[in-house]
Amino acid sequence: MSINDLTLNTTAVCDLALSHIGMKPLITDLETDVLNNNPSALAIEKQWVSCRNEVLGDAKYSCSTVMQVLESNTSVDSDDYPEWESFWTYPSSALAIWSVFDAATPKKKHENIFEVVYNPDLDEKIICCNLSSEDTAYAEIAYNVTDPSKWDPRLVMAFSYRLAAAICKELTGDDDAALKMGEFYRNYVSETKRLAFRERKAKPTQSNPIVDARG
Repeated sequence: MSINDLTLNTTAVCDLALSHIGMKPLITDLETDVLNNNPSALAIEKQWVSCRNEVLGDAKYSCSTVMQVLESNTSVDSDDYPEWESFWTYPSSALAIWSVFDAATPKKKHENIFEVVYNPDLDEKIICCNLSSEDTAYAEIAYNVTDPSKWDPRLVMAFSYRLAAAICKELTGDDDAALKMGEFYRNYVSETKRLAFRERKAKPTQSNPIVDARG
């Protein structure tokens, strides 16, 4: 059975992670098995959220990429961060920021330089960039999609290997297998980044001498 044949729910993803390390699948579902003190379920529950957030923030997936309007942060200015001109509040739903842009720079969003920093006085993260603070700014973010049924196959596979790496030592005691699962995960992340870069490349504009002559 391929990943495309799976019903992508929490139980299916758990079973996939367990299969990577040679464990039997969950009998019912994660919540029920946790209540029944199923060792596999307990190990998965401890690691699920942290692994999910890590995976969603490690690489850009189409199913979790969202355009977010940014809120200008007027509590800081260039006196605090001299190298930057404008400051924006980090979206609470974001696990990573892929790009920032405004109405004048949507086609150059991947060229815009920005930096995410933690401001201890505000006790929050902020986005620093050089966009005009007078214009509406947007961010392309990794959204925290918690429902596995919304994930695409590549994300499911990446997450299942990351989860397998996290639970392997506890459930099997096999350090080498845990390292192997981590390596599989990093390979998926690397390939996802490569594909994301290829898919975002702008199609080159081809000149047409006939059309050019008419202009």
